[in-house]
Amino acid sequence: MPCCGRAMGLLLSEWGLVVIKAASGDEAGIALARAERWPDVILADYRLRRGETGLDVMATLATKAGAARRTFILTRDTAPEILQAIRSAGHELLQKSVMPSVLFGKLEEALAWEVDSSKPSRGMDAAPEEECQHVP
Repeated sequence: MPCCGRAMGLLLSEWGLVVIKAASGDEAGIALARAERWPDVILADYRLRRGETGLDVMATLATKAGAARRTFILTRDTAPEILQAIRSAGHELLQKSVMPSVLFGKLEEALAWEVDSSKPSRGMDAAPEEECQHVP
């Protein structure tokens, strides 16, 4: 897994999320089949290995099980047709390199965390264990 994928996994874990990592759609399908429950949130990079995209993975996963509460596609792409395809498929778009505070806010909203905003960590230690799938 590339450095950025490992860093994202560590950050999400630090926030109290259960992270299931996969490098491809096939790996994601296998990992989710073994998981105790379906993730509440799925994060996927747009560009994956061997020409696969995060959109491909999300479409495949949606046919295998229930839907996550929220799905996010991360990309550096700026091509209007790609950004529109992500939005049209019902996924939230996160432009790389997304700031941790922005990502935390999106996850906080998606998971309806009750966070103690007086904590300097922005409540990161108070986040409950939620399932989060990250496909780098």
